[in-house]
Amino acid sequence: MEGEFEKVDQEEILGKRLIYAAKSFNEESIRELVAQGAPVNYVDELSGNTAIFYFGVSQRWDTVQFLLDTGECDLLIRNKQGRLLSTRIGEETGNMEWVGKIMDIELEQGRKVGIVPRIRGNDEIDPFPDID
Repeated sequence: MEGEFEKVDQEEILGKRLIYAAKSFNEESIRELVAQGAPVNYVDELSGNTAIFYFGVSQRWDTVQFLLDTGECDLLIRNKQGRLLSTRIGEETGNMEWVGKIMDIELEQGRKVGIVPRIRGNDEIDPFPDID
């Protein structure tokens, strides 16, 4: 049982370091921390953002792609403003190529857990109608 607590403490430490590195846009540290097993979905206590949010809104696409390539990013995590990553990228950067790429992954992840998008008026997609 003691080993389990040590593992949780280590994940917490690595997660906090990951968020600190993300807020500092330290791409090298992000890669090192992920290699050490840092949880890529660790949520910043203040904002509700994960590391990929910080790199997405700052248009650091190489690091966004690196984090996506881990295969571990949960893109259904909403920050404390209730925003998904695709929404934040759209609001902050207007980069519709990346918005579309991220939204495709969000939709795929949503379908895997039984969330079905619905179409609103004017063919606008509400990708996650059941998530508050």
